[in-house]
Amino acid sequence: MRVLIYENSAGFSSYTHKLCCALQEEYHEADITYMTQQNNSEILSLHEAVHLKAVLECYDNSGKNSLKWFFNRVLVSIKNLRKRNKEIKKGHYDVVSLQATIPVFDRFFIGCAQRHARIVYTVHDVVPPIKSFYYSERSLRKLYRTVDHLIVHSEQNKAQLQEMFGISAEKISVVFHGTDVAYPRLDRAACRAQFGIDSDKTVFLFYGLIREQKGLADLIVAMKDVPHAQLVIAGAMPYGESFQVYEKMLAEQDINCIKMVHYIPNEWTDALYTACDVVCLPYRYFYSQSGVFMQAIQYRKPVVITDVAAFGEYLSTYRMGELARPCDATDLSEKLCVMQQRLREDPEYYFEGLERAANDNSWQSSAKRHWQIFCGVCE
Repeated sequence: MRVLIYENSAGFSSYTHKLCCALQEEYHEADITYMTQQNNSEILSLHEAVHLKAVLECYDNSGKNSLKWFFNRVLVSIKNLRKRNKEIKKGHYDVVSLQATIPVFDRFFIGCAQRHARIVYTVHDVVPPIKSFYYSERSLRKLYRTVDHLIVHSEQNKAQLQEMFGISAEKISVVFHGTDVAYPRLDRAACRAQFGIDSDKTVFLFYGLIREQKGLADLIVAMKDVPHAQLVIAGAMPYGESFQVYEKMLAEQDINCIKMVHYIPNEWTDALYTACDVVCLPYRYFYSQSGVFMQAIQYRKPVVITDVAAFGEYLSTYRMGELARPCDATDLSEKLCVMQQRLREDPEYYFEGLERAANDNSWQSSAKRHWQIFCGVCE
């Protein structure tokens, strides 16, 4: 089977390149091609048998929201969609796995692609978390209804596609986000010293791009009543936005906090997860799956998380954390304290659930499920 895995930008590369590698490792007879942008750093670790086509143009990120920026987005998006359709036509692919695209433009291009291959669209965000001209309700509906099959990461996402866009259940498959099972075993004390983290505190980690919907403001308020604790914030602000509002809240609440408000290099990730005790995801709303959440599973770190997206599904299956109500700093604070107390009484309290979650949701398991879906749409 010939499969083209396409993403219009490198934004989902940490997911897509691992899926490519897992598919190639599990199915040696498979003919996998990965089409992505030229600046994708993940291609350096791509499986040698995967055919790479890093030919898509990159966006110009200068002058955000200017007229020049806008026209660059439009021009590059259309060029890349044309390149994709040309590759599909000449490549004689059986299946195209669409990982990321621009719905507002692709609704006009996807029909042409579908003439030459089956299209399976992985819906990472049923409704994207930030407003953008990249999508509209009409463009999402057109795309969802046109492709041959849809993959989502949770039963809740499947229900959202059915209720919000009228997609039939038979057209949707649930495949949990894959995770790496192995991780480096580093010295915890050395990792804490590397970042200036207190050696005797319960360390709560907020990791990743800092958006309003991720609930950092709620976490800061909640941390005030958690004793002997330290908060680590590691991640960048969206382009053009300021951290000042959170800085003010941290000062007013007098929170013990280590701040790394910038892009976090990949080589820091192992040390940050090793240094922390708990990963916090206090999302206010969310329609997808979180890469940070899957990293918490990989590093066997318990989570304090809000009941949005698929998080409740995971915690009902695996004892791996505490579930709080979204947008409720008081309830979140209580769950942080419960987590802290349980870890003090039994540091291994959540480990069995995390271990099971890592093995059940490995990239190998994800690849097998994807392959079943690809074979199904071809039949």
